[in-house]
Amino acid sequence: MILDVHVAYLIASLSVLFGLTYSIGQFLEYKMEQLRKARVVTDESEQQEAEILAS
Repeated sequence: MILDVHVAYLIASLSVLFGLTYSIGQFLEYKMEQLRKARVVTDESEQQEAEILAS
């Protein structure tokens, strides 16, 4: 009986751990994608500005 409770607690805690890890990973992937898009937009605008100044 005591072993069953410990196994159930272990499974529950591992589920929470993996769930948090997955959620945080998904959040960080989303934020990194936003930063990549912002960087591309910034690079394109700087390139256009350089072309305008060069002409």
